[in-house]
Amino acid sequence: MQKANKDKGPVVDNILDYQFFVEATGEKVVGEMADAFVNDGVVTVFIPWVREERETHDVRVLPAIPAEAVPGQYFALQLMQLYPKAPPPIELDKEGWRWRVTLDADETFIVDFYTLPDGRVEMDAARMSTVFDGPRPIVKDYEDVLHNARAANLQIPSPSNPGGSAHVILVDYPTLDEIKRLQKSGYYDLLDAEGLEKLGLAKEDTTVNQAEKEQKDVLAGKTYQGEAATTKQPTGGGSVDRAVNDHKVLTRLMCFDIYDLDGDGMNEDVIWWVIKEEKLLLRARELTQVFPSSPPRRPFAEGQFLEVRGRRSGIGLPEMMEGLHDLQKQIIDQTVDNGTITNVPFFFYRASGTMRPETIRMWPGEGYPIADPKNDVMFPQLPQQGMNFGFNMIQVLNQMEEKLTTVGDLQLGRVPQGKASALRTVRGMQTILQQGDARPERILRRFFMCLTEVYAQMHELNQAFLPKGKQYRVAGMVRPGEDPYRQVDDPAAVRGRFQFDFIANALNTSKEALQAALNELGAVYFTPLMIQLGIATPDGIYQWARDYGKSWGQDADRYLSPPSADSMLPPALAEEVISAIMAGTLPEVRPLEPAEEHVAKLMDFAGKPEFGLLTPAQVDLFKAYLNQMRQRIVAEQQKMALMQAAGSGAAQQGSGQPSGPVPGPQSP
Repeated sequence: MQKANKDKGPVVDNILDYQFFVEATGEKVVGEMADAFVNDGVVTVFIPWVREERETHDVRVLPAIPAEAVPGQYFALQLMQLYPKAPPPIELDKEGWRWRVTLDADETFIVDFYTLPDGRVEMDAARMSTVFDGPRPIVKDYEDVLHNARAANLQIPSPSNPGGSAHVILVDYPTLDEIKRLQKSGYYDLLDAEGLEKLGLAKEDTTVNQAEKEQKDVLAGKTYQGEAATTKQPTGGGSVDRAVNDHKVLTRLMCFDIYDLDGDGMNEDVIWWVIKEEKLLLRARELTQVFPSSPPRRPFAEGQFLEVRGRRSGIGLPEMMEGLHDLQKQIIDQTVDNGTITNVPFFFYRASGTMRPETIRMWPGEGYPIADPKNDVMFPQLPQQGMNFGFNMIQVLNQMEEKLTTVGDLQLGRVPQGKASALRTVRGMQTILQQGDARPERILRRFFMCLTEVYAQMHELNQAFLPKGKQYRVAGMVRPGEDPYRQVDDPAAVRGRFQFDFIANALNTSKEALQAALNELGAVYFTPLMIQLGIATPDGIYQWARDYGKSWGQDADRYLSPPSADSMLPPALAEEVISAIMAGTLPEVRPLEPAEEHVAKLMDFAGKPEFGLLTPAQVDLFKAYLNQMRQRIVAEQQKMALMQAAGSGAAQQGSGQPSGPVPGPQSP
């Protein structure tokens, strides 16, 4: 959003893609989002910064202690070789079998040595390992997000957001062990030992928002009765045992609300963490202390399948289909009942006849003796229109459902019945697909707007909590010869306000439509006239060929080579190049405008007084980039001269005239 941060865009893109798709298993998150989006009608994603550590044991087997060596000296030498950047280890016992190693100010661990039966030595280093450290998108269940009944969104209500929710409560179910770990780490600073004692004796509350969960249990054939695992743990003296249950599931409420903290009459946005069973306050903070952002916002992303104006909850696909589904079920039940009665009909018989007054169960191949079956028994003839009515109604309701959901034979890869003649050509299919994609396009756009909110919140957290020296890898395909491994040395490299957007449409869901679109573009763009005018360049043709290979699901780089080393470089204007040089970096780009015009703009800037503001290092970068541009112009002129010489030589050979020497290109 600010011109000074334009060059940070690729770094922000790549690190967010890595955090979302690799660290947070983004494909699974997107699947959960799509499920809630379509079925519940609204998807809610909670994005906190999660830092989780667990104790791990780094166990290694070392060679046996030499006979002439002292164990303590031998162990100290092994530790210095294993951890060369750490200060000398500190011996904790007199015989040298226990040591303390300090890697940095934040990591100190204990190392123990043991002798194995074969004489070798086992080293056991008890270290704290980082399980996760970054933004973690969490898709919340519909019943676990509580808010005002008439809220239009979960953000803070204000004059610019009149539909916001005054409060939001997130419900989740942590174990007692998780609460203990967070209390020990200092995160739950308002929970003391007495509170932990109460939580250990509390009973699970299985009445909060359990309707949908219980329904899933029933469908899965399971019965949830709480966690019953109980262990015995000695107290300090060792003589008295008490029952503890660290597997117990508790109800935690995370409340986003307002409260006047400083007594100035103005409420601040705050967050409370509460355990419902014992009504214990675990933690309290201002909103921007935990989720810093400018302007302040709650850490939620949301999207509706079909929006309802003024309400946060949208209409989901099952709700939209409910009326037609009920009618379909009614018609199908009536049709099946009609078929059952037709196959096993009821009948009438004369009470004074020879038939015994009893319930007769008819069975194929069985007979029942009576004196006058023709006059004593009558099977009524039922009309056959009932079956035909049922089949016709089911077909009509299916057509209505396809119109309602815009999912029919064409979207499922089948040719609709009676439409084969209209779909004989690729253009005909493309036209019909485009006409039918209008409504799915709007729904898909709303889903991607939710994803943009997820990325925006992750970026806000990165600006505050991204550790120095963060290493990441470019997620997805990389260009040939590009190094996918990157590192952010300073969080300042991602600071700034950015606008996020996803370039996606219904063509992403149809390979045939994408291939047809690329075919049409290639036929229009890469004509002799376009090439002669310079509108279609070799770099553009190469990019089109790569996209066409990707549309078929293939790695186009296995078959194609870039026409020049600069083909894979991003295009940039001369003004963008000057901004990058003033930021202290040598731009690795190719000129967006013609090379001569690009160099002319740079030379014009060199003659202005502003050029004197550059430091000597920036001037050297400017000279280096200018030399690259001059070499590129010379190479292009040589290529054009060779092409002209080849053309004129072929023409002279065709006319029988000898070809003379070709003048070389002039230096700029």
